Amino acid sequence: MKLEARLRAFAALARQRSFSAAAAELRISQPAVSKHIAELEAALGVKLVDRARRDGALTRAGEFV
Repeated sequence: MKLEARLRAFAALARQRSFSAAAAELRISQPAVSKHIAELEAALGVKLVDRARRDGALTRAGEFV
């Protein structure tokens, strides 16, 4: 179930391009979305989101996923 939650959080972020908007869509907290994404990145061994940008930009790996 954890992988499913992580993938849902990532999919919502990819659609919304915002951690806050993804959290609202999923009806969970923004820190929970951030944690799911970080755990998915750790499991895959790649960065999926460019956190230096405020527009929820995905990295190349994030676009691929």
